[in-house]
Amino acid sequence: MKRLISLVLSFIIFLLLLILIIILNINSVTKYNTINNISKKVNYLNFIDIKSNKNEIRDNYNILYLSLEKANISKEIIEKIYKSDFFVEVTSHIIYKEFTYLKDPYNKKASIYSKQQLDRLVDYYVDKINDIDDPIKEEIKEIMKSNNNNIITIEAIIRKDIANTSLYKLKLLRYLLNLNVKIILLCLIIILMIVECLLNKEKLIPYIFVPTTLSSVFGLLIALFFKQIVISNVDEFSLNFIIPYIELFSKNLMFTSILIIMISIIYLMINEYFVNKNKKIIRPKIKQK
Repeated sequence: MKRLISLVLSFIIFLLLLILIIILNINSVTKYNTINNISKKVNYLNFIDIKSNKNEIRDNYNILYLSLEKANISKEIIEKIYKSDFFVEVTSHIIYKEFTYLKDPYNKKASIYSKQQLDRLVDYYVDKINDIDDPIKEEIKEIMKSNNNNIITIEAIIRKDIANTSLYKLKLLRYLLNLNVKIILLCLIIILMIVECLLNKEKLIPYIFVPTTLSSVFGLLIALFFKQIVISNVDEFSLNFIIPYIELFSKNLMFTSILIIMISIIYLMINEYFVNKNKKIIRPKIKQK
């Protein structure tokens, strides 16, 4: 009976630890600073594809480029516009706000951009672009401001897609990404490990070391294959934006999993050392008798 209880507790430790590792790495990737740093490395001109298959978000994204071309703005200036911090700011905002909305739709921080906010950003970031004459800057501002409704539309489309997701899946995801869940999971893991120690005392390797190592191995497998799974289920345009986050998540998950494996191996080595030491102490005593 004790062995059965220990095995069940070990399985629960494995499951809880794997979930905790995944949640921690998701949260680390979706911090605003992380999102902003990734957005700064993106070349937004690479996402322009006028001839691609119809995609509601892509169409709204392409309109600005088409409007600038139609106004005879040179390709050199268009390139400067797309390399400006305006696109970094807007992309960071949308990704961060949509993730915030995904976690909690009633959070005030998840509000959609207003037209006035976007217009102010256009004025601020276009004025910062060097080597463009003021009359051309004013023309660019007008074109970009007229396009700001399309940015709001992109946010609304993403919100609609989230809202159309199964309510059960959304509730489960929102619950798992809640801060309190991480604390609960950590406390449960510690309590279960203590119970395992009390039940098994000297035979802790199969009941603590094994589930800890297995959770790390599963974490490594997820890190290795997660990108391929996402690629096969997400459209090409959306993938262009989220692939850097997927790669960072996989990289962090792999690092965390390897770290836990190393800690488990160190624990195993320490445990083996003390077991051998105890054997050396016990044997001489037996011989004396």
